Amino acid sequence: MANDAAAIGSALYSAIGGAGTVVGVNLYYGLAPQGSAPPYAIFQRQDALDDYRFGDYRDVSTDYVVKVVSNRGFPTEARTHYERFDTALQDASLSVSGFQLIRCRRMTQIEYRDGDGFWHCGGIFRVDIHKT
Repeated sequence: MANDAAAIGSALYSAIGGAGTVVGVNLYYGLAPQGSAPPYAIFQRQDALDDYRFGDYRDVSTDYVVKVVSNRGFPTEARTHYERFDTALQDASLSVSGFQLIRCRRMTQIEYRDGDGFWHCGGIFRVDIHKT
């Protein structure tokens, strides 16, 4: 299981790291360092479902949160930056080392304002892979 997490995380970072450069926001895994200047993007693995066939591990469906965080009064800035990440990931042809990609697709949209007034706009992407 650890191998698929590293492989998928690396493939996603490659796909959205380039988008981060285009968008002009910093990209972090899990948590932005304290004091990071918004807007910035965060992605992290949320969950994974293993599919066992005949007692052998073969397929994984894993969900990643990808979001942009902004400190503006309205979510417009976060939404605008996030759209570029969405474009980079929706049906992306990720290269996942040791696995065959089945699909990469957004399953859910997210948008909320936290207690400190920061907007979080993004989506949850499902990456389905098959072990080769």
